[in-house]
Order: sequence, then C-alpha cells, then structure tokens
Amino acid sequence: MKTLFKLSLVMAVRQKTFFVVLLLLALGPFVFQQMTNYVADPSVLAPARAQAAWQLAWLAACLWLSYLAANLGGEHVRSKMGEYFLSRGEGRGSQMLALSACAAVFAVAIALLPMLVSIFAAAPGDAEELKHWVVLCVQHGVLMLLLTLSLTQLAIALASRFGALVGYTGSVFVYLLGFYAVLAVEKMVIGEDAFYMDLLYVVLPHFYLADLTHRFVHSQGAMSNSEFFAVFEYLAGWGILLSVLSYLIFTPKKK
Repeated sequence: MKTLFKLSLVMAVRQKTFFVVLLLLALGPFVFQQMTNYVADPSVLAPARAQAAWQLAWLAACLWLSYLAANLGGEHVRSKMGEYFLSRGEGRGSQMLALSACAAVFAVAIALLPMLVSIFAAAPGDAEELKHWVVLCVQHGVLMLLLTLSLTQLAIALASRFGALVGYTGSVFVYLLGFYAVLAVEKMVIGEDAFYMDLLYVVLPHFYLADLTHRFVHSQGAMSNSEFFAVFEYLAGWGILLSVLSYLIFTPKKK
C-alpha cells in the first residue's frame, strides 16, 4: 500500500496544477478583498478576506480535488497499475485506501490554507473574539475534510469503473446536489405541502451544513459543542455511506 501511495502522490504532484491551486488559495483572498467597500468601512476587510479564503477552498475542493481524484482512479486502471498491484497481493481495499490517502493529502492542504489565512490575516483583535474565531476555523476545517474525503473516494471509485469523466462529473454532481439542489427543494417544500417533496428533502444530502463561511462574515462565533457534533454526526453518516458505496464500485482492473 505504501508503494502505491507514493507512486500516486508523485503522479499527482507532477501535474503541477496543485501548485497553481495553492497559489490561488494563498493569494486569492487578498485580491478578492479589494472588491469590498473597505475604503468607506475598513471593518469589512478582515471578514471579506476570510470569506474569500473559505469560498475559494470549497471551489477548489469541488472542481479541482474531484478532478484530481477522478484522474487518480481512472489512470490507475487505464495504466494497468491496479492489475500489477493485484499480482503482488495488494487487494482491492488496500489499493482503494492508498489512492484515497493520496487524495487526502491534497484535501488537508486545501482545508489548512483558509484556516491559516483566517487566523493570521483576518482574525479580530479582541481576545475573546479571537478565541471563538480560532475554534470556528478548526470546526470549519474538520467539517470540510469530513465531506471532501468521502467525495474524493466516490470520484476515485466511479473513475476506476466508468472512466475519469464519469468520476469527475459524478462527484461534482453530488456536491451540487448537497449544496444547491437541496436548498431549491427546501423552497418548494415551504411553498407546497406535498409528502413526496418532504420525503425528497429529507433524503437529499444537506452538505451545505459543512460550510460555515457565513459565521465568519456575520461574526457569529464558533458553533456550540452540541451544534457542531450534530452536524459532524450527520456528515459522518453520509461519509460512511459514500465510503461503503465507493468501495463497492471501485475496481483495480478493467472489466
């Protein structure tokens, strides 16, 4: 497993898109902050910087990390690397874990950068507010990782069986489903009292719960322990479901 992890990591880094993404995540918040009316109200500058940092991170996770994961899964099968490692005694689960661990390295980097920007370049001056701000950064990073890790597994699995394009579009589709489609259904549920709409709303994933960007913008502070663990348990349940589904879909060789 260690050998496959190292090979996959080298292949991913050689694409060099990772460095472009890192640069965007590091510099983007300081560029997009200029779009605010900070001259008239300097107090909006720091929250705008934090908002840009986290929104860029979510964008990178959805569009770029899904692409990376799908490329890993598709190339693993296409290059017959999966068959080679099968011949060496590396089982399907072990190979899936190695590819997922490789994608997890980049997922951690994507979650860590907005945390650093928010803490060191956008944190409030008050000691009590700073404490809540740091806790909120950690909570947001944990929830982001919890969600992105399971969706990268899904991209890897779909790409291994159906190709990189299906892996990428499938993962992005689930992102859009959990962040936007469910909110559209919520508006329909409010406007129309129908059982099937209520059922659809309950069944759909509520991934938007992992995005705490609004709490930085409106200075709402960190979530309480009960709130955080309720969201954590919900997303962990979806994470387990997606991980099991990904394991069942994943194949190390062409069928």
